[in-house]
Amino acid sequence: MRTTTWLGLISAATMLMAIAAAAEMAPEWKKCTGNKDVDWDVQIQACSALIKSGRETKHNTAVAFDNRANAWRGKHENERSLADHNEAIRLEPNFPHAFFNRGNVYFVREDWEHAIADYSQAYKLDAKFAEPLYWRGVAKNRWHDDNSGDEDIAAAKRIDPNVGE
Repeated sequence: MRTTTWLGLISAATMLMAIAAAAEMAPEWKKCTGNKDVDWDVQIQACSALIKSGRETKHNTAVAFDNRANAWRGKHENERSLADHNEAIRLEPNFPHAFFNRGNVYFVREDWEHAIADYSQAYKLDAKFAEPLYWRGVAKNRWHDDNSGDEDIAAAKRIDPNVGE
């Protein structure tokens, strides 16, 4: 009974610490999303503030670089996007979304070899992440002008039937 009480207290304390940590997140995170939901310039400013603050963990700083890179890509600033994705990967070499997103920049540039390599690494890091597998297949098809990527696309659809839609 005592063990159960202590475990309950420890569990409650852990939950309170997690809630407090979430409440202390910098407000810039609401604007540093990496998605189209916030104006690209606003995102770049918010992500830059997070990066420069020095208050974020290494992982969160990598996420801020990756999100800012997506904003740069949204503005068609691919060189800046690549630089930020590279920094995210340097900080977190096991961050599959950074490899996937950098692959997307290479894809837009029709640099198929690098896109395929980054999609492969993203999928290697997270085998449940269907998007890199799907887009690797599309890149293979475009690079070789054939159906060599169809196997990847089919495998991605088995993981997530809605991928690519």
